[in-house]
Amino acid sequence: MTKKADLAVFIASKIDASDKAQSEIAAEAGLDNPNFLSMIRTGKSRVPIGRALALADALDVPRGDLARKCLDAYEPELYAILMTVFPGLAFTNEEIEIVETVRAARALPLGARRALRSPLVPSA
Repeated sequence: MTKKADLAVFIASKIDASDKAQSEIAAEAGLDNPNFLSMIRTGKSRVPIGRALALADALDVPRGDLARKCLDAYEPELYAILMTVFPGLAFTNEEIEIVETVRAARALPLGARRALRSPLVPSA
């Protein structure tokens, strides 16, 4: 299966799993015609890159995940360059939250960091 076909299957599965009508998803994503969403889900049309984040929101999918999948499927050379130049873009939203939490904790004074330690994590 190609990356474009994988993306279409992914989007179709998220549409099918949603409690929303396809017309509602299309409207939330800023797509004028719900039939266009049908064409996206079958792989006959591309996700307009300018609508990818809104579509992710409408499908309750992490924005970065859908944006990366779209770039990888439609612009693989650009995606490869971006992953080389900005390797942090490969992080999932959950991984980014973990990194930001660790960075914020490191900015705290030592006493405050010790107070945050889990009793399951041995002290150094």
